[in-house]
Amino acid sequence: MCAILSHFIKNKGILSTLLCYKVFNTIATLGPAIMMILIPQLGCDHVAIVAVLVVTMFLNGAYYGGSFINHLDLGPNFAGSISAFVGTLAGIIRFAAPLLANMITEVNTLTAWSIVFYISAAVSAFPLLVYLIFGSAEEQPWNKIFYGDEMETSNEKCVNSTDELVTYNDKLDHFNENIEENKLPAKEAK
Repeated sequence: MCAILSHFIKNKGILSTLLCYKVFNTIATLGPAIMMILIPQLGCDHVAIVAVLVVTMFLNGAYYGGSFINHLDLGPNFAGSISAFVGTLAGIIRFAAPLLANMITEVNTLTAWSIVFYISAAVSAFPLLVYLIFGSAEEQPWNKIFYGDEMETSNEKCVNSTDELVTYNDKLDHFNENIEENKLPAKEAK
């Protein structure tokens, strides 16, 4: 749903592509961070904590309207690699989080669990800060693939996340025109 909403907002010109990504990333990151800070304040109210965790997962869905599709704008030729790299980093954090929580909560107290949730909020909010400062929706120069002295891309054409057809290789069009001009006449049927 968030990806559809993001696409609608960009296409209607309500927000620029980059600002739209940043808004959705802020919702997907800062919202859950705030919920993680809220959990220790709820004490041992299990129902309220579960409700906050449900809201947290709902807010995480905004990721699909933000940086999930941002890879296609940064480098269409390397979007899969970028996504894999980001997924690997996220996986490492997901793997390390229970280990850290286990170390902190050896003594199972509300204070220890509060520390776990505060650290969780900080760890999830830090990448957002980096993205808000350095984030981009422009194609990056490293997306270009160099072949000898000529610069080309691996795709003649691609569609970016705003559904605009992007033609990268004017030299290929020029090459095709020269072939058409120098074509031998077709043999006449006998």
